[in-house]
Amino acid sequence: MMKNLKIVFILLALTFIIGSCKTKYVKDKPLVVEMKRPVRPGQNYVWLNDNWVFNRKNQTYTRRQGYWAIPKSKKNYQQGYWKTNKNGSHWVPGRWK
Repeated sequence: MMKNLKIVFILLALTFIIGSCKTKYVKDKPLVVEMKRPVRPGQNYVWLNDNWVFNRKNQTYTRRQGYWAIPKSKKNYQQGYWKTNKNGSHWVPGRWK
């Protein structure tokens, strides 16, 4: 009995992990509302543009506002961008490279 529960739990966990890794496409990109960028807090800071996070509940992307950050050592920030193909559009998040 306990062995069966473990197997069920593992299968559910794998389903969740695989489902969350799948690219989330939308028919229409969300509207971008321009916001005023806050003042730079210091000379060493770089601006990281807004990012978009997929909201499973309503199947849309939610905006995560940009912010100032101190660069990670010897890395540059590649801003996120929208990518469109026959399936629709999806957000490719920004990252340090």
